[in-house]
Order: sequence, then structure tokens, then C-alpha cells
Amino acid sequence: MKRLNHFCMILLLCCVSFIVVNLHYTKEINRIRELGTTDYSFQFYLRDSAVPSQDLLHFFEKIADKYDVSIVKTDSNTGVIKAGVFSHETFPYKDFGIQQLTFNEDGSGSYTNIQSSDKLGHIPTFLQAKTIRLITLKNYFQDTSHTLNGQYTVTSTKSINDTEIVQELSHFFNIDSSTLLTPTFETAVELINRDLLLVALICCIAFLLLSLTSVYQPILDIKHIGVEKILGYSNLEIFYRYVKQNILIMGIGSIILNSLPFLFFDYIPQGFSAMMLLAHFILLQLYLLINILVITIIQRINAASIIKGFVSFKTGFYINNFFKCCLTLLITILMIGVGNSMYEEHQELNYQEQWEKQGDFLTLETVKSGNQLWQDSLSGSDKAHQYYYSLYKNLTENLPTYYIRSSIINPGNFSHLKEFEHSTLANDIPVLYANKSYLESIGFPIPHTSKQLTVLFPASMKENEESDENLAKLIGLLSLKYEEQVIKTINEVEVECIYYESDWTFFPYNETLSNNFTNPIISLVNDNDMSWEDKAHLSNTGLSSPIKITNTPQNQQKIEQILQKLPDDSYFKFSSIKSIQQGRVDSFRDASRNFVTLFAIICLLSIVVSYFIVKSMFLWRKSHIFTMKFLGWSLLDRYKPILIGLALLYLLPLPVILIAGKSLFPLVLFLLFAIADGGIFLFTSLSMEQKNLVQYLKGENL
Repeated sequence: MKRLNHFCMILLLCCVSFIVVNLHYTKEINRIRELGTTDYSFQFYLRDSAVPSQDLLHFFEKIADKYDVSIVKTDSNTGVIKAGVFSHETFPYKDFGIQQLTFNEDGSGSYTNIQSSDKLGHIPTFLQAKTIRLITLKNYFQDTSHTLNGQYTVTSTKSINDTEIVQELSHFFNIDSSTLLTPTFETAVELINRDLLLVALICCIAFLLLSLTSVYQPILDIKHIGVEKILGYSNLEIFYRYVKQNILIMGIGSIILNSLPFLFFDYIPQGFSAMMLLAHFILLQLYLLINILVITIIQRINAASIIKGFVSFKTGFYINNFFKCCLTLLITILMIGVGNSMYEEHQELNYQEQWEKQGDFLTLETVKSGNQLWQDSLSGSDKAHQYYYSLYKNLTENLPTYYIRSSIINPGNFSHLKEFEHSTLANDIPVLYANKSYLESIGFPIPHTSKQLTVLFPASMKENEESDENLAKLIGLLSLKYEEQVIKTINEVEVECIYYESDWTFFPYNETLSNNFTNPIISLVNDNDMSWEDKAHLSNTGLSSPIKITNTPQNQQKIEQILQKLPDDSYFKFSSIKSIQQGRVDSFRDASRNFVTLFAIICLLSIVVSYFIVKSMFLWRKSHIFTMKFLGWSLLDRYKPILIGLALLYLLPLPVILIAGKSLFPLVLFLLFAIADGGIFLFTSLSMEQKNLVQYLKGENL
């Protein structure tokens, strides 16, 4: 028991320290991204810039000299690159942890936190949370894969005339000021992450174990405590014997854990040591709070009661029951988690069967953007969409490639448009977006069309052609870029409406829509002249990707050949839909296993608590129990009050688990635990009675 108690304290100390390190690690990522920013800085954003890099450099150098500022581009594709035109007098280089900012005459060289052949100085960072390089913009543009688009920071350690600078930037790039200053993307790193949650969970379990073992130690040592009191030891002296080792562990551990960063880290974040000490102090306070129960138990034990063989342990009994209630609540929550995970797993399995019935297709699973594609994507440039469209066109020219996606349109959301003020259309209308190749593959008759946008309606909707045309134009309007949607009206959209006969059922190929579409509206996707919205969806990955290619060895080989000829270092991975869907199923299955594992751990703790409930009850009411036994009361009658309490404790969560668990399995699992726990309780009680009966008859202390 003592070893487990000390182990829990060490584990808690390490986990609390890890939480502090993890939080500062996340903050360090944000700090690295913001390096070089001061109170006088501002950002501007370039997209679709056609300015030559040399002209850009000359212009930035002119601005830097004129206003005594630095202009720094932040590239955070792989690590962080700060590339700039620097003013050596006003650039905040000390924020980077360097004492001077001097590059080679040709602009080469870098300041970084990793080993590099052109390294001029070291930038200290916390645990190297993210790689960082500080280089000149001239050096940056020597790599032709880098783009001009992205985020730029105008920075200085002194006050600057940002209004004039923005005006000059706006004039040079021929972009209005508001567009220039509007972020094209936002990045953030959440403080809460998977590792943090996992360690927090370990902390909770370790703290619960620490509480149980701390409280139960004096229960197991009642005889020893009684002897110490007879020998004249005070309550505080006895209490100190129980807590001194853990306090010593915490003190020494805190000193070591606070010293290690100064020995091995080249950078300590501001407030790190203070937060570490505060976390350890809070842990100490929580530990002492637990031990209020320990000293209460010690106070209940006195020399007179030990000599008489009687110790009132009513407080200990209620403490154990409190732990039992807390554990039962935790078990209930875990059972709901098990039920939800199993329900989701079952749903995914059913959904997987539906996907597999549609055929074995390959789709775009993973994209790792090269530098150019990354910058274009972040800046919102049309070049990114064009990149994916070029890849798609390459695929369609070399092998049968299908474009399939679906969505739900609610005309009620467009009641502000006069065409839909009094619309009688349904609220949720399914729309399938598909190219001719896919429709031909399933035998759907392809009509001849001369318009760029063609929308097919089922013949059952032919009664109101005007509403159908308005709906088709709305689909066309939504396929445009947002800036075009704002300035165009529905009547300006050219569309051709065609009606199709017979009944057709389509699988939606949408991870949020599980029901098949029956006679949906079909928007024909033109492979040779694709709309902006259809192009935008080409960058989707996983089950959301509209690209579908029949999974054959020949097609896999052709795809690989096409991907090898990509013009940059971007990485694309095509995988079968079956494997992607299986990955989703496996994730829910793993979640169920994790919940069941936690359930087993908490159940074990609950059984331990049941043992100590019996133990404390014997310490409190042993005379009453043995008297009832001598009078012929049965085992169930002797423990009737506590069994009724346990039954209520287990019955109350049942409706919650039944309703929220979404499955019978967690309910059955909980009932099995309740039966096992009740059986162990009775078995322990009977064993303890038989073990202590002879001692009781002799008048000995139990």
C-alpha cells in the first residue's frame, strides 16, 4: 500500500510537470510564429501577385530605408522561415535571442535553432518546438519554389507612419488598402491537445489512487496507531509519519524538475519556472487536503478504545461510501462513452457496407503541399484551385475519372431573394454534382447540352418549371466565387434545365449523408470548363474528395506515373475508399477499447473500495454484526441496509446508461459489474466474519 502511495505521488508530480511543459511547448509554437512582431508592427497579405521578385526586393528596400522599418515574410509550411529586408537599427533581433544581425555580403547565411551549413548564429527556442530560420528575402527568393504570396510584417522598435506605408504598398501592388490588410488565412495552435488530455486522465486516476491509499493506510494500521497513542505519541506526530515521505518526495522531486530545464534547455519561457512551482504547490495543497481525512481517522482512534477492543469508525465508513459514489458516477460516464463509441462503430460499419456496394474506388486521401502550393492555398489564391484542377485534368486525360459529390440546398435560406420569397419548394433538396463519365458508367442517359451549366431535374418536378429554373440558377450562382456572387443576380446566371425520366437512386458519396438520393437534382460537372466551386472541392481529401477512380493495378500504376511528374515537391496519396472507411471504423473501435480499459481500471478501484467499506463497517459495528449472527440472522439480513444502499447506487445509473448509452452492451456490462461487486462484497463480509469471530469471542481487538 505504501509503495503504491509513493508511486502515485511520483507519477502525479511527473504528470503535473508534463502538463506545464506541454502548455509552454504549445505557447512556444505561437511565440516562434510571432517573433519579430512589436507594438508598432502591422501585417499585410499578398495574393495572386505578378510582381517580379527583384522588383519586389527593390521596392521593399526603398520602403525600409525611407521609413526605417523591416519588412519580413513569414513562411510556416515546414517550420518557420522569417525572410526579410532588415533595418539593423530598428529590427527587434534581440527577440530572437541573438546579439547582432549580420548576413554575408551576398545576403546568404541564416540564424536558426538547428544545425545548418550556412548557420551564422543560434536562435534559442524551448524544446525546439518548431524549427525557425531568419534569412534575407533575397536569399529566400533564390529558391524558385518560394512564392511572393503570403503574410508580410512591417516591424520596428520605434513608432512608424503605418498609414503612409500602407498607401505606398497599395499603390505598388495596385490593391486597395482594405484588401491588402485583410488576412487570407488564420492559424492557431490549441492549448488543449491529445497528449495533454491523456496525461490529465492519468493524473485523475493517479490522484484517485493516492486518495484511496492515503485514507486506507491508517485503517490498516489501527493496532499500530493505538500502540503509538498508548506510548504517548500525539496525533500530529502520528500524522507526520504518514505524510513525511510523500512531502519529501514532492520537495526533492520539485527541486530536480525545476532544475533540469536550466541544465538542459537553451531557452526557458517567461513564467515557466513560476508556473512549475505553482503547479507543484497546488499538488501539495491537494495532498494535504486529502490528509485532513487521515488526521480525522487518527483522532478517532484513542488508547481507551484500543484497550477495550472498540473503535468507532463511523467517519471512515462514510468516507468509503463517498468514494464509492464518486467511482460509480465515473463508471456511469465511462459506460455512456462505451455505448456511444460502439454505436458510432456500428453506424460506420453499416455505412462502410454501403460504400463498398458502390464499387472499389480510389480517391485522394492525403495531400502534403509543396511550398508554392502551400503559400497559394494560405493566400486564397486561385492558383491553388488551378493546381488541383490541372491534376484532375491530367487524370481524366489518362484514365476514366469520376467526379461525384453531393449536398443539400435549402431554398428557405435564400428568402431574401425575390425569386424565393414565396417559394413552395421543399426545405432540404438533395443535389448531386457529377461528371458525364460517372453518369455514363451507371447507364444514366446523358442529354445533349450547349450551356456551360446544365441542371437535370426529375420529371416529377416538371409541374413548376419557373421554380425549377430559379433553383437551377441558384445552384449556378452558388458555384461562382464569392466576389462574383455578391455582384451578380440570379437572372444573370445562364443555365439549361433538362428533365430526366425513370426512377434513379444515387449513393451520395458524402460522409455526413447516409441515405441514398432518389431522383435528385443533378448538376452536370463540365470537366473541360469546371466552375469555381467544383474546382474548390478538388482539394478535399478522404471521403470528402469528389475524385473517384476504379481501383485496378493498371489505374494505380497510371496514377503513380502522373504524380511523379508533378511540377513541385507536393505529395499526393490515393487510397481505396474501403481502407479510408476502415480507418474510421478502427478509430471508433480503438475508442471503445480505451473506454473499456478505463472501465476495468475504475471497476478494480471500486472493488477495492468495497473491501474497505466492509473493513470500516467491521471497525464501526462489529459488535452489532456478531450479535445478529448469534441471534440467527442470515447474511443478507445482517447486511440488508448496506445492500439496499448498494442496490440504489447501481439502479440509479441504469436509466441514464440505457438512454444515453445508445446500446445494450454497456447496460449489460454495468449489470455484470454490479452483480460481481455485490457478490465480492458479500463474500468479503462472510470471510471477515469467519476470520474475526474467534478473536471477538476471546475479546481481542480485531
